[in-house]
Amino acid sequence: MSDLIVNNLYIFSISLIAGFAIAKYLTGKTPQIKIYIFHIHHWIWATTILIFLFFWDQTQVWMIGIVTGVALEGLTYDDWSIFIKED
Repeated sequence: MSDLIVNNLYIFSISLIAGFAIAKYLTGKTPQIKIYIFHIHHWIWATTILIFLFFWDQTQVWMIGIVTGVALEGLTYDDWSIFIKED
């Protein structure tokens, strides 16, 4: 493999782990995003940001890694698919 690919893979891996760890640390410490009775999980908004990054051609490897890490961390919870929060 070329040095550029190896370097990008290294940067992506480190930023993926960093994004996952940051999301794990901040979950529960930051306010939830709710629109009426709908709960917007952080994997949803992170995936939306990821799509916009590609749409705007902002594909720096570290950005993609961090946002992907946040999205993946959001999928580790049992309630990841629940969109309606009844309080």
